[in-house]
Amino acid sequence: MRKRFVLCIDNKGYEASLIPRKIYEVIPDEQAEQDGFVRVIDESGEDYLYYKNHFVFVELPEEVVRVLVITWLGKPPILLVLGGAGSYKDNQELSV
Repeated sequence: MRKRFVLCIDNKGYEASLIPRKIYEVIPDEQAEQDGFVRVIDESGEDYLYYKNHFVFVELPEEVVRVLVITWLGKPPILLVLGGAGSYKDNQELSV
């Protein structure tokens, strides 16, 4: 099964739990998605359900997914914060 990702576009009401412009890996939960929710591991390090309207689903090239999984191996599947064209807020280089 291919990993799915969402980009947080709105953290209103969840300012301590979600970071706008941050990409989160989706935890599969078919029932939640049918009910209008998405399950992600938030800033607390736990997985929670959030309304889908806080996110947009994004397709990442397989090579990028592979690099991210290797880069963050052993960390929760909370990925990166977009800071502008071609940059992100982490002290690691990403080459794709």
